[in-house]
Amino acid sequence: MGYVAASADYRLGWNPFLAQEEARRLTLINASYRGIQDVRSCIRFFKLNAATYGIDTNKIMLFGQGTGGYLSLGAASLDTFSKIPNTEFGPLKFFYNGTPMINEARNGNIHGTSFGIVPLTSVDTFTRAGDTLCLPNNLGPTSNFQMQVNLGGALGDLTWLDSKTVPIISFHAPYDRFAPYADGVLFVGTQTNPQPVIRVQGADSVLRRMNRLGRNNVFRGLVPAYDKYKAIFDARTGGNVIGLYPILGDTVTDSSPWDFWAANNPQNAAGLAGAPRATPARAKRYIDTIMDVVLPRACLALNLPCKGLVTSTEDLLNSNSTYLFASPNPARNAVNFESEIFNPMQAIQLFDMAGRQVFQAKVNSANYTMPRNGLPSGLYVAKVKFEGGILTKKIVFED
Repeated sequence: MGYVAASADYRLGWNPFLAQEEARRLTLINASYRGIQDVRSCIRFFKLNAATYGIDTNKIMLFGQGTGGYLSLGAASLDTFSKIPNTEFGPLKFFYNGTPMINEARNGNIHGTSFGIVPLTSVDTFTRAGDTLCLPNNLGPTSNFQMQVNLGGALGDLTWLDSKTVPIISFHAPYDRFAPYADGVLFVGTQTNPQPVIRVQGADSVLRRMNRLGRNNVFRGLVPAYDKYKAIFDARTGGNVIGLYPILGDTVTDSSPWDFWAANNPQNAAGLAGAPRATPARAKRYIDTIMDVVLPRACLALNLPCKGLVTSTEDLLNSNSTYLFASPNPARNAVNFESEIFNPMQAIQLFDMAGRQVFQAKVNSANYTMPRNGLPSGLYVAKVKFEGGILTKKIVFED
């Protein structure tokens, strides 16, 4: 499909069986922090090796499932260290015996680009004095990415979401036992003896906050014909939470119906005995649905010239080989489109985020000024036709 995909590992290790809830939380938060550092280090690795892997470093989507959902969601939102102590749900949430659970000098910064060393005077029973907890690596590029998708993820605290958070899509079973669907306490351990660890916010809480912040508005640009599951999910969410997709399994204990036990897994027999429905064929039906939802929206968030942004099946041109410039953008009164003299524009159409055409004009020129004509402020998609095909470009009008 033209995407480069990579599956990454991250450092593990925490103790869910400690007697004290605060101690369980301490080891989990430290493991989560390491995981977020590793996520960002992975992004920088691929940016440094973009030529080798054929990567556009400005079009990166982070996708996580289960624990990876927690970590990728954290990487999408926890962008400054100051957000850790300033929590919305409990002022001492990330403190242990009155001391912050995470310290930059001890754990390294949130990007994993600084040393983190346990002080020699430390009396922490979970690490050894003088241990190195973070080694800076893959230095140079930023850890930024453009979109996040999570399956069964949850967030450490809603305060991490702000006006800089990238667009987020969440798939979540409303009765997930391992990640609360809304706001709730995460429990771990055995099914007969679950232990509370930390209060987190799942997909419902996260996406409602994202919608209030307007951070998922980019997904409104999808043409209805490319959104075949919209009616189903609108019925589950009320149709007013962009990016939230409640996934219903076969039973109330089915918290991740997209999981399956592979035939070559040595634990296959025991796994299927405990979860007999977790077969590849069943799981892949859920995965197909998930990708049908994600990929058209990735076209919007990553600004790709996909057919889901236009209203026909005309050939889409490569934006790297066809010059098209629009300015000012954002604009107040008009936008000027400019192409190469030898490749003039033939026509321009403008669509709002509901897919309705709000403007069209024949051009036959390398320069054209499109008036606003009283259009409301917001995001639009311009479809510009050339002799060899079309290009799309996002246009913003503001007051």
